[in-house]
Amino acid sequence: MISTNNLKYKYAGGTEIVFPDIHCAGNDILLILGTSGVGKTTLLHLLGGILTTQQGKVSIENTAIDELSGSAADIFRGKILGLFFSKITL
Repeated sequence: MISTNNLKYKYAGGTEIVFPDIHCAGNDILLILGTSGVGKTTLLHLLGGILTTQQGKVSIENTAIDELSGSAADIFRGKILGLFFSKITL
């Protein structure tokens, strides 16, 4: 299960990104769409504990990601999540 509540994030000098609340059960599929710069990658980084939440809550499998320390987030991510980073260069 993945859920977020009142999640917001702002990069230094940037515009605040406000994310809709997410509630996905274990078998749900979530598709994240949007134009460049709207926060898709930021959302994934918040869900994965790579970025620390500035406002709001992130919970995965009943664990509050936003409350984990850096090392605890690393361990959780290694056991529970799978993130694949890619860059396409033309």
